[in-house]
Amino acid sequence: MSDGFQALPSFLRNNSNCTNAQAFRGCLLLLGLLSGLLTGCTGEKDPNAVYIDPPVVVDAEGIDEDLATYLEQTDALIRQSPHSAALRGRLAMTYDVNAFRDSAIAMYQQASAIDPFEFSWHYFRAVLRGLQGEYELALEDVGAALAIDPEYIPAWLYQGTWLFELGRNDDARESFTKAIQLRAGSPAVLGLARIEALEGNHEGVLDLLQPYEQNFPHPEISRQISRSYAALGRNEEAEVAAALGSQVQQLQWIDPLLGERMKHVRGYGRKVATAQDLLKGGRVGESLSMLEELYKMNPDDEAVISSLAWAYQSTDQFQRASDLLKVGIEKFPEQYRFYTNLGYLMSQGGHHDEAQALLYKSIELHASNSDAYEQLGIVLMHKKQYDAALEAFELALQYGNRNNTNILMMKGTIEGFNKQWDAAIDSFQRVVQTEPTKLDAHIHLSYAYMESDQLEKARESLTWAERLGIPSSALQNAYAFLAAAEESAE
Repeated sequence: MSDGFQALPSFLRNNSNCTNAQAFRGCLLLLGLLSGLLTGCTGEKDPNAVYIDPPVVVDAEGIDEDLATYLEQTDALIRQSPHSAALRGRLAMTYDVNAFRDSAIAMYQQASAIDPFEFSWHYFRAVLRGLQGEYELALEDVGAALAIDPEYIPAWLYQGTWLFELGRNDDARESFTKAIQLRAGSPAVLGLARIEALEGNHEGVLDLLQPYEQNFPHPEISRQISRSYAALGRNEEAEVAAALGSQVQQLQWIDPLLGERMKHVRGYGRKVATAQDLLKGGRVGESLSMLEELYKMNPDDEAVISSLAWAYQSTDQFQRASDLLKVGIEKFPEQYRFYTNLGYLMSQGGHHDEAQALLYKSIELHASNSDAYEQLGIVLMHKKQYDAALEAFELALQYGNRNNTNILMMKGTIEGFNKQWDAAIDSFQRVVQTEPTKLDAHIHLSYAYMESDQLEKARESLTWAERLGIPSSALQNAYAFLAAAEESAE
């Protein structure tokens, strides 16, 4: 081939895209993959010149029939067109999203051997290897992917993360810096900050993260800032940042390309699990369409009924959710969750007597049902049965509810109404500790202190709210009430 160099893609003819060391190695990897295709080529490329392994076949025993059929069909298509990278990639994605990781890695390898210029095959394999802790191999793959598309932000973030895990801080810094240049935002900046913290540059950590703490607050950013303040001996500021970072939550980034694999989910059970994961992850629209399909396939599946009702409720289709829960109760009269969820919907619609009966039935079926106690407490509050509501909220907290802060706010409100100031203070303090920027909790706490003649603690609580970033203007009425109380006490 007289002009083989010119036949290469522009990114390989011009290595300007390979500024990152790992990405440059990816360029070399791709050149190596191409060598078998270009060496000695004087005419049209012979597709049989490159040997490709046969597709990986998994043991079909115990596999859902739908998945087994899809795998069999894809395998047959590959054998008809053995040099189709797209078909091998399709099989790889199917293995990937249906939890056959090792087989997926092997098939991504085959697909990229045929088409080394397809970003997805290198990238998906890198992500899988990263999940398995195979960081060196993952870095080879992501380097090859970035050589193809050097502007895909999540690839730089993964590369920086894996390099950091391997202690290659300079290379990791380079990757995160590139991600920042591409407007990756806080995930990349936090990556840089971790490197600076590890190297003892805590002033640098603060310079990096403080703008994000103010404009894009996140508990993980606050936790890193708190550690750096503490290392610098700035203990009061560390205390504030630690409070802001008290929620256990990791900073994550969006990776739209990974979603492309989901269309290859097969098998009824796997589809149900995927739909539920999408629902929990807030991708309600995608989940809803899958759940409606699954409900048509099997209208007697308890998990599908429950999840679909949740999806309808999340999209404000309350009547459809209510109707479906009634069907669920008819088919599964011992399933306490259906009564809880329907009780919630009835309460939302103002039907408090019906809601109360449903919630009592849920508790009868499952005595430690914290969600039912929470909803029962709300219903009893609406009915002005405050002592009974307080008891329900206590039981919800006792059995470990997910919405503890909301329960504590309502509990503290009732305790304040009953002039049980010590109990109210305890409730609001627990809210402030869990959600330190919750304005209402700080205001209610200060009022509880004032009502119990603890004016100094009331002022301290408002000062603490300001230190946590709540503007003084939002606390203006509370400060005015406090000033009047202090004047009256003199």
